[in-house]
This record gives sequence, structure tokens and C-alpha cells, in this order.
Amino acid sequence: MSTAEALGQVQTGGLGAPEPVFAIASRTPWQLFWERFREDRLALVAGGFVAFEIAVALGAPLIVHFVGHPPNAQYPSVLECCPPDERGARRLTHTGR
Repeated sequence: MSTAEALGQVQTGGLGAPEPVFAIASRTPWQLFWERFREDRLALVAGGFVAFEIAVALGAPLIVHFVGHPPNAQYPSVLECCPPDERGARRLTHTGR
């Protein structure tokens, strides 16, 4: 007796030849999602972009350390070329230079 026969996975046909019996395997919603997601190239690219953004957000302290520019630093000397108008707004205007 074979292992398949012992497990009840093989039935004998009318002529005595064994016929394999396959059970229908159900898939979870997660498995269905991954199967469809892997076929969609645009979804893979978008997922890679989101993963990249998450990696940059988690590595932001290291990026600031290596770049040397704090994320919330303000540099008013950069705006000296544009004096504030009557409302206090600084506007970049073309001066013809």
C-alpha cells in the first residue's frame, strides 16, 4: 500500500487503475490579494515608492546628520533680495537684471 492510498488520496477506477483525487484548496483573502497585486506593475511601482517614503521618514535623523541641514531651520539671509511689501509678504519679482 502506498502512502497516498494510506491517506485516502487515491481511488481505484473501474479497471483497477488508481485515479488521483485532488482536494480543492481554498485561498485566504491575503493570498488572493498577493496574487493579484503581483500581476499589477503600476501597483508594484506605487508600493515601492511608498516603501521608499517610509524608509526616508524612518531614516530622517540620519539624513539630517549627514546633510547638516536641520529640517526646520530658517535662513532669512536668503530672502534679503526681496524686501517685504506693505502686507509683510516677500515676493520674488523680476527686476530686469
